[in-house]
Amino acid sequence: SDPDNEFFADGITEEIINALTRVEGLQVTARTSSFAFKGDNSDIRDIAGKLGVNTVLEGSVRRAGARVRITAQLIDARDGYHLFSEVYDRSLDDIFETQDEISHEIVHRLRQHLAPAEAELPDPLGGVAHSHDHGPLVPSHTHDADAYTEYLKGRFHWNRWTPQDANTAIVHFERSAEMDPSCALPFSGLANVYTFMASIGHIPADDAFPRAAAFARHALELEPDAGESHMALGAVRLFYEWDFEGARQSLEEAVRRMPSSADARHIYSLYLKAVGRMDDAVEEMETAVRLDPLSLPMNYALAVACLAAGRLNEAEIQVRRTLELDPSFRAALELSGFLRVHRNDYEGALQFWRKLPEVTGDEFVGIAPIGFALAHLGRETEARAQLARLDERAERFPGLNLSMDYALLHWGLGELDQVFHHLRSAVAQRMGVAVFLATSPNWAPLRADPRFQAVVAEIGIPVTEPLATVAP
Repeated sequence: SDPDNEFFADGITEEIINALTRVEGLQVTARTSSFAFKGDNSDIRDIAGKLGVNTVLEGSVRRAGARVRITAQLIDARDGYHLFSEVYDRSLDDIFETQDEISHEIVHRLRQHLAPAEAELPDPLGGVAHSHDHGPLVPSHTHDADAYTEYLKGRFHWNRWTPQDANTAIVHFERSAEMDPSCALPFSGLANVYTFMASIGHIPADDAFPRAAAFARHALELEPDAGESHMALGAVRLFYEWDFEGARQSLEEAVRRMPSSADARHIYSLYLKAVGRMDDAVEEMETAVRLDPLSLPMNYALAVACLAAGRLNEAEIQVRRTLELDPSFRAALELSGFLRVHRNDYEGALQFWRKLPEVTGDEFVGIAPIGFALAHLGRETEARAQLARLDERAERFPGLNLSMDYALLHWGLGELDQVFHHLRSAVAQRMGVAVFLATSPNWAPLRADPRFQAVVAEIGIPVTEPLATVAP
């Protein structure tokens, strides 16, 4: 309940979650969904039902100076039986050992509690896990308590997923790295933040992605077994370097090391979607949603994967589920509009897209799709007014990369020369979303155009399977 130490309690909890995701055979609900119940006094059985789990770990973290007290209770949600209840009083210098001890105790108690046919829980990287007779689930990253504290502050802000918090996270990660250059954690954190900032266009790709790659590779030099670093490097290889084979290797390694990580499954699904393995992409996202059932990005990404696979009805059902979690979630509203486009319902699409400025508080959000819909409805004057507003946005925010927005709006107006000019610009500037051009159903009507094929060839996307078409 201490707001000054919330970042620390969150960090300890997340480390334990990450440790348990490394144990193959355990399905562990991801951070986003489990944290939805932080401070919630709901009945354990209700929480377990919403998360789709049988067992719940609850507890508290208290910190006083260099000492920490962690309470942990493992509860069978089906009968309320406590599988164990422990109090750990430790020095902050021993925090990784304490997290590892708790994680091993959970695996040990679960094995005792499971039926004999279920009780053989595999070790994270091969073999069968036993309580205290194999390697750590939580590596001892650093012996500098202050460096670890700075890292946890960075994680706290990174998990808020806003550009402002991402910038704050960079500051804390950099401090942590300066305090202990031998620790991989802050370098993995920096790789993730720079990838995120480049992907949303808040830092130029040619600036952010090389930094992300350098940080990810350095983290792997320090800690070759870190699944998070493999995941960060895979994202850079996919979205910036366009090294699709390297991305596959990195992301498959991340999933192997973190089989219950929704984030690793999500990014691997994006790779599968980029190269046209659509049904595999859907399967990975279905797993990610099971692991993180209350996550808006995961539920949204499953809807996108279904659309890309040509499964329009499933995509519509899934996007409705996402909006039930949050009716104002921007990405789901935007996708709902494109789903209407695939039904040839541009009026319906316009209704969704006109909500975007209101829910985001940004008058410029949704300009391109609104103009695209207006143009298809024959309202050219209004569509060109949106084009003028896009010009205004570009002038007011020169750091934003709006190439894909311009391409979409000009496509609605039927100005294909301008469309391909801006698509080439997106490729030249290494926009991360360009990797989906070859397989996205939203661009499918342009696939036969030699100019479109030339853009795709420049990216080098290795599409080997026939692509689904989404008929209106």
